[in-house]
Amino acid sequence: MIGLPFETFDDFDGIVYFVKGFKSIYVVSGKNNPKKLMLTVSASNFVPKPATPFQWIPQDSIESLKEKQNYLKDKLRLKNVRFNYHDAELSHLEAAFARGDRKLSKVILDAVEKGARFDAWHEYFNFNRYTEAFKDNGLSSEAYANRAMDVNEPLYWDHIDVHVRKSYLTKELQKAETGALTPDCRGNCLGCGYEGVCLK
Repeated sequence: MIGLPFETFDDFDGIVYFVKGFKSIYVVSGKNNPKKLMLTVSASNFVPKPATPFQWIPQDSIESLKEKQNYLKDKLRLKNVRFNYHDAELSHLEAAFARGDRKLSKVILDAVEKGARFDAWHEYFNFNRYTEAFKDNGLSSEAYANRAMDVNEPLYWDHIDVHVRKSYLTKELQKAETGALTPDCRGNCLGCGYEGVCLK
C-alpha cells in the first residue's frame, strides 16, 4: 500500500529492497529456474475510512499518489518483475465517498445518469463524470478526500455506534505517528470499547 500516513520514500525503497532480496533468494536456492520466475508486485492506494485511527487523516492528492506510483514503477523496472497499481482517481473517489455525508447521494445519482457504470473495470471508468457531478451539486471531492479533520470536530458518521471508543482511536493515531505497536488484545483487553463482542 502507498500513501499511508507518515510514510517516506525510504518506505518505497524498502519495498524495492524486499523484491530484490526475494529474487536473489529464489535464484541462489539452486532449486529454481530463474527464467521461470515472474513476480507481481501490487500497490493499492491508502483510503482513510470511518471508525479507524486514520479517519481524520486526509488522503494524498491524486498528483502525490501518481508521483509515488511513478517512483515505484521506475525502481521496479526489474527483470521478471511486474508492477501493478490502483487508479489514483478511483482511489480518490473511494476516499471522498468513504468520508462523505448524505449530500453525496445526489452526486452518485447524477454520475450514474451521466453514464457511470461498472466503474471497477478500468475500461468503463470515467473520472470526468464524477467531477462534473460534484460540480453540478456545488461540491468538491477534494473537500471530502483531501481535508484533514480535527479530532474534536463532529464527523458525518459519529451517529453510528461501531462499539469502538473515539478516545481509543485517537490514542491509536498518536501511536501510529510515533511508530509504536499495539499488542494483540486477545490476551489482554486494551479498552477499545468493543465489550460484549470482544475476541478474548
